[in-house]
Amino acid sequence: MTARSATFTYWDSDDLGAISAHREHWRGYFPAHAVVTRDAARRLLAHRSPRHLETFDRIALPACRSDIARLLQLEEEGGLYVDAHCAVLDSDGILARHHLLDSVDLVVSTRHAPNFARTMPHNSIVWCRPGAPVVSRLLDKALDNLAAKAERERVHGFEAYHVWDLTGPGVFWRELFDVEATEGQLKREWDGKVATIFETHNPIRRHVFVGYRGPGDHWSERQRSECLFNTPRT
Repeated sequence: MTARSATFTYWDSDDLGAISAHREHWRGYFPAHAVVTRDAARRLLAHRSPRHLETFDRIALPACRSDIARLLQLEEEGGLYVDAHCAVLDSDGILARHHLLDSVDLVVSTRHAPNFARTMPHNSIVWCRPGAPVVSRLLDKALDNLAAKAERERVHGFEAYHVWDLTGPGVFWRELFDVEATEGQLKREWDGKVATIFETHNPIRRHVFVGYRGPGDHWSERQRSECLFNTPRT
């Protein structure tokens, strides 16, 4: 497999036992399937944007750090990122989507979002060329959002926030999509650079390997009462 067609997930620890089923499943189809850990993501960020490293280290919600880590790895090496809960439905279909990167820089997965009554992106499954300017733009925006949020928490303490908006699919939505449209149309500036794949046509299924989740552990629950950042060390 070339770097462009590599597959990987992110895990916020060097202890990979909780995602062993995911690893075994994916390596049955893609033997080089990799797990990027926090330390690996830190090294990429230290080289790319060292001023954001302290903020990255203080993130309290692993899902938020995962949002940053996947963009760092996609920018560096490209390939296919999948969340640790994802499973292969059609390996040939996955390879076919890899070949879309011969003509575009980024392939974004979309789904129908009933709460918004529109088609919107998610970032659980992302294909990308290495060094694609579009993923650098997404990463820059997410890092800027984190820095601004860290400063607000420093001054005001806990304030309501949403990881989806700060570093997650909301960044994809606002940077890449026409937010007034209901059918997931991309902004014209991304014509020929970004492609989308709707959930029902995706060769990957989400929310299969969910055994690592504990009660109350999901980011959408924790963000309701926890600050996004741990207190800085003095």
